[in-house]
Amino acid sequence: MQLTDLRVLDLWDCSHLEVIPQNVISSLSRLEHLCLAKSFTKWGAEGFGSGESNNACLSELNNLSYLKTLYIEITVPNLLSKDLVFEKLTRYVISVYSIPGYVDHNRSARTLKLWRVNKPCLVDCFSKLFKTVEVLELHDLEDTKHVLYEFDTDDFLQLKHLVIGNCPGIQYIVDSTKGVPSHSALPILEELRLGNLYNMDAVCYGPIPEGSFGKLRSLLVIGCKRLKSFISLPMEQGKNGSVLPEMGSLDSTRDFSSTGSSATQELCTSDVPTPFFNEQVC
Repeated sequence: MQLTDLRVLDLWDCSHLEVIPQNVISSLSRLEHLCLAKSFTKWGAEGFGSGESNNACLSELNNLSYLKTLYIEITVPNLLSKDLVFEKLTRYVISVYSIPGYVDHNRSARTLKLWRVNKPCLVDCFSKLFKTVEVLELHDLEDTKHVLYEFDTDDFLQLKHLVIGNCPGIQYIVDSTKGVPSHSALPILEELRLGNLYNMDAVCYGPIPEGSFGKLRSLLVIGCKRLKSFISLPMEQGKNGSVLPEMGSLDSTRDFSSTGSSATQELCTSDVPTPFFNEQVC
């Protein structure tokens, strides 16, 4: 039976689904909605035709030119390639994580949870989604020094929740020393959680426009030994400081500092955030 006119395939929470033969997904040429979250994770490797590798490959998603909604899990980061480009999606939950089921039940949020994804794949596969992502988690990145402005300066304008853990190379979240954009940095970010960033010196390095971090309500820091200030200016622009010029409702964070690997600071204007990092992350 041919399903070439199928528009929606929703297999959310089909945890026993282990086999989708090659070329089945790519044959659904009119598909607009594909959900395999908390379900199929046995993606096949490219170039193999037997055993488990005979399963559907991620590259088959490139044939779905009408696809707008995608919920998938990838437990082996090495299956990602520069040829896999997520571009036209309007709704998505994409998890690249070793533990199956590491996805959000909130299907309405545009979510990326990325573990051990190298910088070329971050750019090639996900850069188009950085413009619309609302929830972003980055774990165990080895080759990234700062998040904002290492990619396109127009990225992350829709970002509301940012989590970064176990990324030893990261020094700053925002580095504007190579040029300050006309728009604010992370203007609608509501929650920022940082864990085990052992070489992070400051959240922001260099001047940033007014309105940056203007919606921030929750800040959680765990195990960031070197973090001494929220914003740090180059020597020629003034001494280090812990305060943004206009912090709005975050005036209580003026004296923020991180005191060591076991220190936890939770700076909020409302309720204390619930614990976030688990043993797998930290």
